[in-house]
Amino acid sequence: MGELSEATRVMDARAAWKWENLATWYQDYFYDVVHHHHDSEEQIYFPWLQTKGAIPAKISADHPELMRAMDELRDMPASGALKPAGERAELLAKLRERVAAFVEDIHQHLAEEEELIPKLLKEGGFTQEEEGARVGQIIESLGLDGNKKSLPVMLHGFKLWAVEERAEAFVAEHLPPPPHPAPLPKLLDGRLSTASLGPRRLAPRRG
Repeated sequence: MGELSEATRVMDARAAWKWENLATWYQDYFYDVVHHHHDSEEQIYFPWLQTKGAIPAKISADHPELMRAMDELRDMPASGALKPAGERAELLAKLRERVAAFVEDIHQHLAEEEELIPKLLKEGGFTQEEEGARVGQIIESLGLDGNKKSLPVMLHGFKLWAVEERAEAFVAEHLPPPPHPAPLPKLLDGRLSTASLGPRRLAPRRG
């Protein structure tokens, strides 16, 4: 939320490419991550909690309204790039107002969830292992592309909530290391053959 607020606060309304970049980031990262958060709660996490207790209706009822607000926000950066430069400042002012209202609403929603869910877990007698299995199911449901977008956000939040050392320890323990770099090109029989350099080239003859 902080990144969205900061991006709109410092944005230069006159540059069309900044509207385009904001629209791309909002749709491909922010929107998709938050949308999956709500979907995974409705389809995986909340049904699991409801096996041992009831969830207040307001928690789920908030989701459609929050998503409607996100849909409206999504359309504004895309339209900003198409507007004449002289009309973009007015649109940016409206976008900032919408963002501020949305951030306030979703912070309240998340605060309610963070207060309620630990209580439901305790009252239902769920174990840490059982809850971890549901979280694992949610992470798997993201797929490779979803994890590429979501995990950096999760780790950033974890780093802000805990300390950098704990975040680094979590990465070292639970996440696979990055792939090894591609092998260096091999010189074979006077020929340099590597996909990264394009077609095979003959080495110059000597003499």
